This record gives sequence, C-alpha cells and structure tokens, in this order.
Amino acid sequence: MQILGLFDFRILEREREREREMRTFEPWPVFFRREWSRNWPFLVGFAVTGAVITKYSLSLTEEDAKESDFVKRHKRMRGEISCIWCEE
Repeated sequence: MQILGLFDFRILEREREREREMRTFEPWPVFFRREWSRNWPFLVGFAVTGAVITKYSLSLTEEDAKESDFVKRHKRMRGEISCIWCEE
C-alpha cells in the first residue's frame, strides 16, 4: 500500500506542475497593458502610415488620374482607364 500511495502522490505532483506551467487566459485589457511597451512603435507606425495613405488616396481626383503616366500606360494596355474613381 505504501507503493501505491507514493505512486498516487507522484501523479498528483505531476498534475500540479502541469497546471502551473499552463498559461491561463488573460482578459484583453490585461494583455494590452502588458504588451503595450513592446508593441507601441509598430502600432503607431501602422496608424500613421494608414492615415497618410488614406489622406493621399482620398485627395486624388479624376484629373489626376487622366494625367497619370501609370493610368495612361494601363489605358493603352487595356483600352480603358483602370481606376475605381474614374467613370469612362
């Protein structure tokens, strides 16, 4: 009986170690607070780049598309202007 008791103790000890090693789920606010110091440059750079691209693409007009060398080349290749903001 002593052998079985020792065996049961080892099994319980292994299960406790596994539970300690397993990471528990963290709520989103806890995760973001912990990771902010490491990831803020990436997030800020992504936001600034997205804002610049959005501002630039919203400022394009139909006249800009007609004068663009890129659009002219594609117009020759396809026979039409290939941009979503132009209606031709």
